Amino acid sequence: MDVKAFGVFTNWLYTQTIMDSSGGAPKVDVLANLWIFAERILHPKLQNQVMSCLHDNLYNGKFDKKAFYTFCNIADRHGDGDSCLLDLAATVLTWSPPSRVEEEDMYLIPRSVLAKSWQSFKGAQTHAMRIPCKVKRYLVKITDDEN
Repeated sequence: MDVKAFGVFTNWLYTQTIMDSSGGAPKVDVLANLWIFAERILHPKLQNQVMSCLHDNLYNGKFDKKAFYTFCNIADRHGDGDSCLLDLAATVLTWSPPSRVEEEDMYLIPRSVLAKSWQSFKGAQTHAMRIPCKVKRYLVKITDDEN
């Protein structure tokens, strides 16, 4: 596990708030590693909080291309192609304005993300308009005894 992600996790244990050591929002790669850790320890509540932060950062925050490419590579290494992280990376790639991801940088994005993005785009072509991406799509279902 990433040391920075573990620091965010330790802080979260006490405050139930996701923030880095300076009190700010963690970077996308730290959040991705924290989400993977939460999945490993079977903590869906933490996964959902992290996913909300990831979603806000990738859609509403200041978009950092280098951080996004790193996030895509973390998502590619995690799971078997059916990961929420991979799905989020592909969705961001699919629906981001062209200015966010430069054509000459496409080699930095793993094939799994590109393929999933293409599938997403291909499926959306039947709709007359763009489907907005809601964070609910990526949340882990929590049973009553996990609250």
